[in-house]
Amino acid sequence: MPTLKKSQLQLNNFQLLNEIFFPKNYEADSRLNLKQIWEKAALQWEQTTPSQKTPKEIWENIPTGKHFDSILDLGCGYGRHAAYLSKQKKITCNRYYGIDISENMLRRMLTFHKAYNLFSSSDFSLICMPMGQLPFEDNSIEFVISSSVFLHLEKQQLSKNLAEIARVIKPGGVFIFEDLFYNRYCPANILDNVLRKVRKSGLNLADLKQYSLREINWLLKNSQLSQKCPQYTIKPHKSALLPEQLRGVDISASPDIEREVNPSKFLKGILASGYCVYSKG
Repeated sequence: MPTLKKSQLQLNNFQLLNEIFFPKNYEADSRLNLKQIWEKAALQWEQTTPSQKTPKEIWENIPTGKHFDSILDLGCGYGRHAAYLSKQKKITCNRYYGIDISENMLRRMLTFHKAYNLFSSSDFSLICMPMGQLPFEDNSIEFVISSSVFLHLEKQQLSKNLAEIARVIKPGGVFIFEDLFYNRYCPANILDNVLRKVRKSGLNLADLKQYSLREINWLLKNSQLSQKCPQYTIKPHKSALLPEQLRGVDISASPDIEREVNPSKFLKGILASGYCVYSKG
């Protein structure tokens, strides 16, 4: 059974139910409709096999065998990144905290955790809650990771979430934000936005939030995260002139077009499909 230490978590408003922590006011939360959306998504993915494949290259910046006092995994899902860090990168920690809005995902993660013995020597705790005020003390988390979460948040909410991360992360701490900032000026994204609005996704996840490089820098500075963890990099993803799919059909020529254009370093930043942000490990 997972354990939470009062020195690390504020437990007054949480209850432990079948190995997962829930806020006591969870069912009354105004963001419950968002939870229902993600539960539907989780059910669609329920039959997929948990993967331990290697994530994108930015994760290679974390040294193999490194030990962290605490790891906070925001939007942890079924634990793909936790498995990669624990089993492939041989990362260890004293405390692992996984937060996700989907109880279904966290139930899967419990199974995944037990099957693969993730972070075997740590206090392993899962918390079911939407992004918002984090139940941790100031300067209590050494390593924060998140993948494909911020892109669903409005700018005002994202600004608050980054400020919360800045509050709880230790000065000079490590963070990896992967696949979180779509580029608003990328031609492929502009076209994809139009197509998504036409399709009207049934999960209501079509409106992926997008930012310019200038806005990302502002968000990091305004949240105080850039001041607290100054050694970070904003890395552009690959350039994208066309979406990878149109109406569900792969556009196989898209990578060839991009190679033919071969944009300069400056244009690569503008044409990047998105940006990831990570600090020195």
